[in-house]
Amino acid sequence: MAFAQEEPVLDAIWQLKIDGIDKIDVDGRDNIFFSTQNGHINQYNESGDSLNFYAPPFSSGISRLDAHWTVSIFLFYESQQRYEILDRFLNPLSRQSMADLGLTGLFSQATPGNNNSLWLYDETDLRLKKINYNNQQVLQEQALNVLIPESSLQVMQMMERKNLLFVQVSNEGVYIFDNQANFIKSIPIANNSPVFIENESIYFLKKNQLLKKNFISGDTSMVLLPDNHRFTGLAVTNSKLLLTHLHGLMAFPRPDNF
Repeated sequence: MAFAQEEPVLDAIWQLKIDGIDKIDVDGRDNIFFSTQNGHINQYNESGDSLNFYAPPFSSGISRLDAHWTVSIFLFYESQQRYEILDRFLNPLSRQSMADLGLTGLFSQATPGNNNSLWLYDETDLRLKKINYNNQQVLQEQALNVLIPESSLQVMQMMERKNLLFVQVSNEGVYIFDNQANFIKSIPIANNSPVFIENESIYFLKKNQLLKKNFISGDTSMVLLPDNHRFTGLAVTNSKLLLTHLHGLMAFPRPDNF
């Protein structure tokens, strides 16, 4: 993978100094949502202004934060084996445990899908499961160790985008499935920081580089980030690149065609 030399380093437009930022995502209106290690949720606009705050009724880290659907925010708590749905102003709408859904097992990952569905990864039997959370109907169930037998199955995150399911495995890459859980292809990415999916592109971190890879064509581009932070998370809006580190959040301008 070769890039032109002497690429300019991006300069931050604004930044927040907040220790313990954990998960980050953005919605279709370019609002920014991030969780802290105690499970609190913060909402900011694209200019860095605070909009809303939510503290759950229990103190627990959040395993999955998904704001992609815009009208609602999805939260999954592995330690609690439950999920919660907030409206776009961070008001609670619903909360259910896996037991409420009639499910047994140990679910390490969960993420919403289309038509009131929920994707789950059950570590007790290494299976991907898709359910309708309104009527508790099991829609799909596939053995992940059969679909990707050479994988360590250390699943970091899952997300559904445009009827595709993306499963990121630590230090391996992203495995792509259709909405029936049929395996399509894998994209090797040898790191353990969460990727971000936008349209046909996967954004991921590599040292002080932010890379963009088209998972259909394979084309890759890159921008350089300041090397004075170890970036741990990322999200992308129409005009900003958002990077988290141990002590805060930094917003960078999004270059043209990136």
